[in-house]
Amino acid sequence: MRSVKIASRYAKSLLLLAQEKSLVEEIAADMRHLNAVGVESRDFRLLLKSPVVKKDKKIAIFKILFESSFQPASMLFLNLITRKNREDVLLEIAESFMLQYRAMKGIKEAFVTTATELSDAQRTTVEDALRKWAESDVSVEYTVNPDIIAGIVLRLEDQQYNGSVAAKLAGLKHQFSKNLYVPKL
Repeated sequence: MRSVKIASRYAKSLLLLAQEKSLVEEIAADMRHLNAVGVESRDFRLLLKSPVVKKDKKIAIFKILFESSFQPASMLFLNLITRKNREDVLLEIAESFMLQYRAMKGIKEAFVTTATELSDAQRTTVEDALRKWAESDVSVEYTVNPDIIAGIVLRLEDQQYNGSVAAKLAGLKHQFSKNLYVPKL
């Protein structure tokens, strides 16, 4: 719980800095990229948590990984976080930043799960429907899960629509388990 508060405070400070420097979109892109690296690389996550690797070495690694693509303000922020011994919550800070950024922009987060990969035309149709449902702009994350057999599962904040064949089969199984048929004797 404590790391969530720490992450939220640092993220808020970074967002205020981004607004002050008129670099909100650029720093949001940096935090999105940082989050993606954290999701993809177990070694990176271990580096952030490692007490054995010294601060200067971590800063040098950040410089190698991110300096060519990150804004100078983002690099200074990474250095500050590392100098304050908070690099272990860096990914939580990036995630909290993205939550605060979306809230500031009025963007709602949506998750779409399908059994197979969607085409570009299908994605456009789904995104248009989600915008209409949310009555605002939407950030969509797609996942493929063959276990749903077919159909689509949409989740927008605390609402969910499950139009998958697996859910319909589970509903039928539950309905048949009640055995509503009673023969007359």
